[in-house]
Amino acid sequence: MVRKDGAEIRRERIEELKKKIATFQDEQVRKGSKPEEIKIPLKRFVAVYSVESGLTPSKVSEYLELLMEISIIEVVEKEYFRLTPI
Repeated sequence: MVRKDGAEIRRERIEELKKKIATFQDEQVRKGSKPEEIKIPLKRFVAVYSVESGLTPSKVSEYLELLMEISIIEVVEKEYFRLTPI
C-alpha cells in the first residue's frame, strides 16, 4: 500500500475544492446565470463542503484563502465569492 505525504493529500483536497466550485458555477450558468453575476455564499459553502468532505470549517476556509491568494477565486462583496473570470 502506497502512503501519500501531507502535501499530496493537501493538493488533492484543494483540487477537489476547485472542482466543486467549478461544478456549482457551471450549474448556475446552465440555469441561465452569467458567470460574472454568480455569487457563491461563503459561509454556506464552507458549511456544506465541510459536511460533504469531513474537513473542518477552518480547513476549508484555509483552502479557500489559498485559492483567493493565487487568483483562482475572487471575493464578491464581503460574504460571496466566485471563480475568477479567465
